Amino acid sequence: FPVTIATREGVIKGLNPRLFTFAGPGFPLDSHFAVSNFVKSALGKKDIIIKGHRKTSRSYMNPAVMVIWLLRLVRLQDSAGLQPIHIGSDFAYSIDELAEQILKIFGTTPITYNDESAAIPNSYVPSTENTRKLLDVDYKWNLESTLTRWREYLTGFPGIKDSKWE
Repeated sequence: FPVTIATREGVIKGLNPRLFTFAGPGFPLDSHFAVSNFVKSALGKKDIIIKGHRKTSRSYMNPAVMVIWLLRLVRLQDSAGLQPIHIGSDFAYSIDELAEQILKIFGTTPITYNDESAAIPNSYVPSTENTRKLLDVDYKWNLESTLTRWREYLTGFPGIKDSKWE
C-alpha cells in the first residue's frame, strides 16, 4: 500500500484510531445503539426491549475518557507509528447485564425479551492493553459511574451543577 510506505518514510503522517462503543453524557438517545434505546426507554418509563441474543457483549467507554485518550494520541502521534490504536473499554457486558445496570441507575422498568432463537451472540470488545501503555492512560469511570453521570446529565439531578461536567 502506497500510504503505508509513505507513512513509514515520513512523507505523510496520520493516525487511524479504531473507536469502539461509547455511552454517557453527550451520547445521542436517538440512535440505533442498544444503550441509547435502553436509556431512552427507562427515562420514558417504558419496557426495555432486548432484540437479538441477550448474551451478545459490548464494552462501553465514557465519551469524556475517549476525548482524553484521543488528545493524548495526538500529542504522541510520532511515537504511535503504524500500530493499531483501539479506543474503548475492554470490560465486556452482555446486553442482559447492560439492561440490568440501566434499571439499577435509571429506575424500574420491565425488561422484555424478543425471540432470540435465530440470533447468534457476538462480541465487540477491544483489547486496549497496548493503547493504554502507549498513551499512559486508563479508565476513569466504570459503566455504573458512567450511567450515573449520564442520568444526572439528562435529568438535572441534584449535584450536576457541582459535577466536573461543567
